[in-house]
Amino acid sequence: INMLVFCGCVGQSGGGWAHYVGQEKLRPQTGWQPLAFALDWQRPARHMNSTSYFYNHSSQWRYETVTAEELLSPMADKSRYSGHLIDFNVRAERMGWLPSAPQLGTNPLYIAREAEKAGMTPVDYTVKSLKEGSIRFAAEQPENGKNHPRNLFIWRSNLLGSSGKGHEYMLKYLLGTEHGIQGLDLGKQGGVKPEEVEWRDNGLDGKLDLVVTLDFRLSSTCLYSDIVLPTATWYEKDDMNTSDMHPFIHPLSAAVDPAWESKSDWEIYKGIAKKFSEVCVGHPGSYTHLRAAEAE
Repeated sequence: INMLVFCGCVGQSGGGWAHYVGQEKLRPQTGWQPLAFALDWQRPARHMNSTSYFYNHSSQWRYETVTAEELLSPMADKSRYSGHLIDFNVRAERMGWLPSAPQLGTNPLYIAREAEKAGMTPVDYTVKSLKEGSIRFAAEQPENGKNHPRNLFIWRSNLLGSSGKGHEYMLKYLLGTEHGIQGLDLGKQGGVKPEEVEWRDNGLDGKLDLVVTLDFRLSSTCLYSDIVLPTATWYEKDDMNTSDMHPFIHPLSAAVDPAWESKSDWEIYKGIAKKFSEVCVGHPGSYTHLRAAEAE
């Protein structure tokens, strides 16, 4: 702060400490990450990049006509870059360049148990099964009826509105409701189909069973949700905030109590966790959970 004051940056357009950088780069990530994702309690967290996730599960790839060859340099070897755009995403997930969700087509809670029966470590068993094809990445079979999301909790996002790219595809393939898709999929177009992803002539509509939204705005996502949990707004809670557009952490202080039935995000998630704990009572057994970590 002193340096900014001495240099005369404070009060100038684009200067100061609380400026809006306009570039998507999470500058405070190093200190924010262990706090935001409780890495001092457990690790690694299950993260997923939303671009890959929604491109896959909203079946937008079924309509994709842009090929990798169109994006290549004229000097590149085109024979190395065949296939559909989603093929490159699947390859990146398989090689650990990108996260994947869900990761495997087999329940990761059961893999360690099967590995023990085979007299192998979970890692060796998984590698062997992937090479044999008995275990596959879920991204390779997104529409087999088992590898798609069923419950979606949306927090601080108008996903089914202005925040979602490909709104009409989400309405059809995630919600199974009225939509505005006008184009034909690759099967009906006779277009280039994926090499890495299993193609099915009939896409899987309405993949989600439950949509829960936490928001203090009456967004279009709330209108499409099964459950809307009204959360407290900025001056109704003690909280911390940051974004990929700011170089700082913004602490918030409550000035008034939350209105009517609304609660802070923290209280809402505490309530959800408490109810889940009550439901889980009496379910026996302990499991070793396998997670495929990305290369770092």
